[in-house]
Parts: sequence; structure tokens; C-alpha cells
Amino acid sequence: MKEIFILVGFILLNAFFALAEIAVITLNDKKIKSMSLKGHKSAKKVMSLIGNSSNFLATIQVGVTLSSFLTSASAAQNFSEPLSNSLGFLNLSKNVSTIVATVFLTIIMSYFSLVFGELIPKKIAMQNAEEISFKIVGLLLFFSKAFSPFIWFLTFSCNTVLRCFGVDPNQNEQSVTEEEILMMVDAGEEKGLIEDKAKNMIVNVFDFDNTTVNEIMTHRTDIVAVDSSSKIQDVVKISIKRGFSRIPVFEKNIDKISGIIYIKDLLKFVDNEIPKNFNFLDIVRSVTFVPSTKKCNELFTEFTSNRIQIAIVVDEYGGTEGIVTMEDLVESIVGNIQDEYDAEENEIKKISEDTFVVDGSLAIDEFEKYTNVKIPSGEYDTIAGFLTEKLGKIPKINERSMVKTENGYFTVLEANDRRIIKANFIKRQINP
Repeated sequence: MKEIFILVGFILLNAFFALAEIAVITLNDKKIKSMSLKGHKSAKKVMSLIGNSSNFLATIQVGVTLSSFLTSASAAQNFSEPLSNSLGFLNLSKNVSTIVATVFLTIIMSYFSLVFGELIPKKIAMQNAEEISFKIVGLLLFFSKAFSPFIWFLTFSCNTVLRCFGVDPNQNEQSVTEEEILMMVDAGEEKGLIEDKAKNMIVNVFDFDNTTVNEIMTHRTDIVAVDSSSKIQDVVKISIKRGFSRIPVFEKNIDKISGIIYIKDLLKFVDNEIPKNFNFLDIVRSVTFVPSTKKCNELFTEFTSNRIQIAIVVDEYGGTEGIVTMEDLVESIVGNIQDEYDAEENEIKKISEDTFVVDGSLAIDEFEKYTNVKIPSGEYDTIAGFLTEKLGKIPKINERSMVKTENGYFTVLEANDRRIIKANFIKRQINP
């Protein structure tokens, strides 16, 4: 009976180290660190343990190996010979009965060691990691000190072998990658833990570094600007009509922008007599020019550090390509921000189950996401660009041009001499 209790004790020792390993590994490191900073004693001990992962893993491995060795040795010492003798009724030779007894003992001990020394404690640890870690951390630290000679030797041996293979044993563990975070976000959305808007915002944050200014800017054809010779009253009227507080000022044409007029600088002249020597350009503020290929994250840093709200986007020849604002940068992450001056107008409107009215400036990916219709890839970013390329021209006013796709067809509803403004899309196949 004494021998059985000893054997059970060794299995329980193995169970302790298996329990400790899973409990500590599955902990939420950030939560434990936060608790530690708040003065939680057990959390501080756990942080000291996981702060040296090599030492912790070596402690666990020494403990598991030692308990497994003692379990096997105890079983062989105390039960192998009695079991071999009990097989006498089989009329086996001494050597054969010893082998049979050893195999039988190995199978029995493997079962009990796996079930009670590994699987059950690990399952318990996974479900109660934090509570268990706090309870056993003191004992783990004791074993860590007790096994220190073995741990030093194992760590030294392991590091030596790693260096032979060109691996730096002191290198920090790899951080969580962008792909892993996005995979976790996708999994969270599928399980209903993360809302679709939140997921899109997280994805946009990662895309922000790779997004260029020309992807989010207002194109030159949509820029509201005024000539430097404009009257103050006319500029104010444009501001009121379009809802802009800052308007670019150009000389002769849009490619020669000289600055930005802040409407608040004009208000003092609205009801007062304008001085005879007044020069409109005297109150025009300087403007920042940025290349269309500039990354959004770089522009955001430039805007915030220099307290800039608006910039003119130029092409490689110095011509005006568009305009970009701080709001554009923020919206590329959080989505459209509707303020009191924005018109309540959607870029895509669902008329029926299969019919949509689409703004020409709507991005291809937004159209695909909304309609679940794939647009062939090409040298264009918007619906207007796609239709213009397929038609080979910009349709004349009132000309109802049609473009077929695999899943339906577009009909141009509105256009001017520069671009397609609006189109109708019917989501179905056309019979040839």
C-alpha cells in the first residue's frame, strides 16, 4: 500500500508541473502586468516568472522529466517482480515473464500518467489559468531555485546548440504580426465579438501606412476654388452655398494656386466699406503642396506637427491634381464623417433589389462591397473611370451610353464635358 501512495505522489508531481505550464502560458500577459503595476503581490511574482521564459520552461521540463523518471523507477522497483511472479500460472520462463510484466506495467503507467498527470491537469489549467497561476507561483519559484544547477546546465546546452545553427538565443520573441491581428479581427467578427464598423476601422488603420494621397484626395475637377480677382462678396456667397470655410485661390487657372482664403478673414469686410488700396491677395494665406504619391501616414504627421488642415496635391509636373484635408485623412480610417454642411447624398442608392444609381466618383471597391458585383481591374479607381475607359470617351450630355459587365450593365445618366457624373446599374445578365 505504501508503494502505491508513493507512485500516486509522483504522478501528482507530474500533474503539478503540467498544470503550472499551461496555466502560466495561457495567461493574459497585459492583464497580469496591469495587476502587477497596481501592487497585486501574486501578479508581481508571476511577472518575475514569465519575465524569464527560458528559466520558466527549463524549470517545468526538469520537473516533468524528474517526476516521470521517479514514476517509472518506482513502478519498476516495487511492482515489476511481484507482477512477474504472479504470471507463474502461464508457465513462462523467468525472462519472458519479466518482459511481459514490464510491458504491462509500462502500458498501465503510461495511461495513468497521461490521463491524471497530463490531460486532466492541463484541461483544468486552461479553464482557470489566472486563479491557478496565483496559487502555485510561490511553489514554482521554489522549484526554480531548487533546480537552478540543472536549469543553468540545460540553458547553457540549449543556447550553445542554438548558436551552432545561427539562432540568437537572447533574441526577443517575435511580436504579433499584422496578419495575425487581422486574422484575429476576422475571427472576432465571425463570432459576433467585433462589429463590422469596428473591423473596417482596424483594417483601415493598417492600410493607412500604404495608402497614398491620390487615393483619398478630392480630384481637381471637383475642387471649389476662386480667382484672385474675385470680389469678396462673391467669395462669401460661394462659401455659404458650398459650406466651405477654406477655399483655394488661383491666378488665371487651377494649376496656379497661390494660396488659401479663410472665410473668417473676409467677414469683417462683408458689411463694411472695402478700402481703396485693398488687395485680395493680402489676406490669402500660404498653402502647402504635396505630391500625389505621398503616404497618408506621412501627411498626417506633417499636418499635425505643423497644424495644417488643407494641402494642394500636385502631379510630377507641378500641376494641380487635387486637394486633401485633415478630414479626408481621418475619414480614410473611421469612414465618412457627416457634418452640418455636408449634403445628405449617398454615392450609391439602391432603387430596387437589382437596380442602383451610382455616383461617378464612387470608388470601385466601395461599389463591389455594396453590390457584391466584381468590376474588372484596370487603370481606374472610380466608376466614372471604369465607364470612361470602356466607352473610350466621355458621353455627351443626354447621351445614354451603356456598358455591359458579367453581372449586369451600366447606363450613363448624367455627364458633362469633363466626366461622368451619375450612372444606373442593373444587376443581371444581358442576353446577347
